[in-house]
Amino acid sequence: MKRIKAYIPNVLLTFLLVFALLGAELLAFVQAAVLNPAVFRRITKQEQLGEVTYEVLEQTFSARSHSTGIPADVVMHSLAPQLLEESIDLQTEALFADLRGTQSAGAQPDFSLMQHSLRKFLEDYADENGYEKDAAFEEKAAALTEECTRIVEGATDPFRFGTLRRNGWLDTGRKYLSYLRPAMIGCIVAAVLLMALLLLCNRSQKALLAYWYGLAAMICGLLLLLPCGYLKATDYFAAFALKEPQTYTAVVGLLRLLTDRALLLGVLTAVTGAVLLIVSGILNTRSSRKEAAAP
Repeated sequence: MKRIKAYIPNVLLTFLLVFALLGAELLAFVQAAVLNPAVFRRITKQEQLGEVTYEVLEQTFSARSHSTGIPADVVMHSLAPQLLEESIDLQTEALFADLRGTQSAGAQPDFSLMQHSLRKFLEDYADENGYEKDAAFEEKAAALTEECTRIVEGATDPFRFGTLRRNGWLDTGRKYLSYLRPAMIGCIVAAVLLMALLLLCNRSQKALLAYWYGLAAMICGLLLLLPCGYLKATDYFAAFALKEPQTYTAVVGLLRLLTDRALLLGVLTAVTGAVLLIVSGILNTRSSRKEAAAP
């Protein structure tokens, strides 16, 4: 009976420790991976979003050429995958600067060559066909240039940061972001306190202490490992239905990368728990042998 009563606080403290560890790991993961612009830049390069976006724009302007009379080459020859990739990175930097409430470096995507090429085509077309370059011409040229620039800028936003801004989600995210670090520190402090309480409950039994620590880490790791393993094994994100190819490539690539990193975190935590359980078993075996050898 005494043995059962001794286990009750250990079980309760271990149960709470699991969720304190899980909370600390998840919040640290969000801060280090999800809210890290370097991760988005990696996806931009890894998934060759500049190339994908270039192909999408080529198809878009080829389809528009039938209605506008402007050949796709007029726009596309002044654009390059590298330029589009830089534009994606700049939009990423601007988004995270806004999210943190700081100012970005101020660099803007440079599509001046495209705008100049489009302007030259319109002027040459007017000269060849005898159209006067009056106010109506200037208005039409400005409207076409603005429309083409808007199309390119929209295509170079594969992570749909513009949607976050328009729907007000960026302001909401900035509001809750300030609670992220305090919440993480709170989970870490709670985990340390729970471990200290377990230490007090098992201060004369090192084997049991390692067992409870190991059990908590193992369960925490499995809670990360199992869902992430399922997502990876089934390639769950491949079934996402996203209209724009560059958006599909960016979002699915990002989610796969985050899943891989969360899976690795779960494996490391579970392995740590397994090691502690093994240590607990070794210590328990040694203790039993000493007791058996004692006169």
